[in-house]
Amino acid sequence: MGFDANSAYHVLQLENVSNSTVDNLDLSSAFGNQRATGIRVSNSAGMETVTIKDCTIQLRHIGITISGGKDYTVTGNDLTNSGSTNAQPAVYLNGLVKKTLDGGIAMSGNTFGGANAETALRCQDMRDFTIGDAGSDDIRLEDGTSGLTNVGNSN
Repeated sequence: MGFDANSAYHVLQLENVSNSTVDNLDLSSAFGNQRATGIRVSNSAGMETVTIKDCTIQLRHIGITISGGKDYTVTGNDLTNSGSTNAQPAVYLNGLVKKTLDGGIAMSGNTFGGANAETALRCQDMRDFTIGDAGSDDIRLEDGTSGLTNVGNSN
């Protein structure tokens, strides 16, 4: 996807959407290295209930970026080799709020890591959520299956 090697475009961009699902798409870069963004969701405060599940989004600077709105579910996505920097993570969550889901997010079963991956997750301007590997956590990074078995910081 993307028409040139320097493409900064989003493969799939959703703006001000509610009650929607993105399911089982392959939005990986065909260039052999990281390019652009796989999925971008940009919502106003009143928009809610968007699910992104079972997608393959490999070799992207940003795999999934979500800003604004309420109650997102992000499950079962393969984000291997996505997330090029702290500013361009595999998943970037910004300004999500709760309607029924704590922190406005339920995230689990996603796969991160790979030789080209630097940052798996960035959360910004959010509150009242948990990150962990237990079933009760709002953002779950499962031991052994998330691809984050060797977590470290090179700084």
